[in-house]
Amino acid sequence: MYNVEKYISQCASSLFGQTYDNMEYVFVDDCSNDGTVRDLKDCLSKHPQRKEQVKILFNCENRGVAFTRNVGLRNATGDYIGWCDADDWVEADMFEGLLESILKANADLAYCHYFEEGSCRRTVKVADISNPDKEKRLCEYLEKGPNTLWNKLASRRLYADGKVEFLDGFDYCEDFNVSTKLLYNAQKVACFDKICYHYRMNMASICHSFSKEKCVSGFRNVADVYAFLKSEGMGGRLQRYMTHNMLNAKLALWTYCKDIASLQIYPETNSLVFSNPFLGIKGKVAAFTVCTLYKMMLKVLNAVKL
Repeated sequence: MYNVEKYISQCASSLFGQTYDNMEYVFVDDCSNDGTVRDLKDCLSKHPQRKEQVKILFNCENRGVAFTRNVGLRNATGDYIGWCDADDWVEADMFEGLLESILKANADLAYCHYFEEGSCRRTVKVADISNPDKEKRLCEYLEKGPNTLWNKLASRRLYADGKVEFLDGFDYCEDFNVSTKLLYNAQKVACFDKICYHYRMNMASICHSFSKEKCVSGFRNVADVYAFLKSEGMGGRLQRYMTHNMLNAKLALWTYCKDIASLQIYPETNSLVFSNPFLGIKGKVAAFTVCTLYKMMLKVLNAVKL
């Protein structure tokens, strides 16, 4: 939580009102300077049956999303771990439905569908990542998303066995990083076929703001997943999709931060510009131009050294 007094009561009420009883709640405050914690405690007082299940933790200084998520993760003791962003809310049967789906299918992870809550319109979003073929499942995830944690419930074992955690200090795409690894580690994935999560399109959030730090964080998190999948021996269609994601992260860093060093990382991605499904024709031409100029510059520099 960070300065979400406008939203935290709705979020917490939806969590405390879950139909599943045996839940643990971990709230981590990242040095809010508004009424976030006060409003959370007020909300908890209206749900006294949950009081003994709640942990409210405090960072000593503002550390950002990734660090704060790790604090929550390390203090959670349940067999399954789910997430809810502090400005969103959930349906009352979300976690019971997700858990039942996992147990019924003997799965490691379950997901549900969600609403995108805009200021004037609500949009239904249907997720589909239950393909039994791991490679196809990950390809569909990389192509369609949502690359998030908030519509999923996963076995703690997926975190522990895979040593999965968030990259401290890199607060954009951190959920893409962790959720992709969890999905890779899962032997079976189940779908709770219901729209349960309400994702607020909050234009003030980190996902909808721009900064150099955001580009760097996105790049680092995508590069970390790319390296992880390479170490696991990814191939075929999955390699192609992940290569496109890596190329896009590199190009974003080049475009917005003018960091030419980014183009030196995983140079094999530069040759797949025109097959990239995430870029339009103008984007492909621009990317091809940047990568080609980079190659020419390297040749000139090497010639000068000689």
